[in-house]
Amino acid sequence: MGQHWVNVGILIDGKVDPATPAILEYATPDGGSPPMLVGVAYAVLLSGRDEPPDAPVPASWWHAHRGTLDAEALSASHSGMDMGDGDRVAVLHAWLWLPNPAGDFEAENWLLPLASWVRGFSGS
Repeated sequence: MGQHWVNVGILIDGKVDPATPAILEYATPDGGSPPMLVGVAYAVLLSGRDEPPDAPVPASWWHAHRGTLDAEALSASHSGMDMGDGDRVAVLHAWLWLPNPAGDFEAENWLLPLASWVRGFSGS
């Protein structure tokens, strides 16, 4: 899933501002190059039966993370990341600089391992 660089202050603030995402998403597909910015993610803390925002996209486009940092870091996919209830972080990905065949706001982007090739091919 690439690297997720989280600005904890924005996450805790709880506001969703398209100009200020809580997470920057980077890929280092060949391991030796500097990280490449491939997308952003918006994130909000939820508890109980709280729902993610219903704007600027439908609330159903968000997914939730509720595990420990170790469990989340070792997960190979976002499958099963339903909203549920309890304490969790709702996340909305936006693949702005790396195309995602599944859609710009889908959680998983299987082009991440090919990021340098895809970006080089597209001329960016």
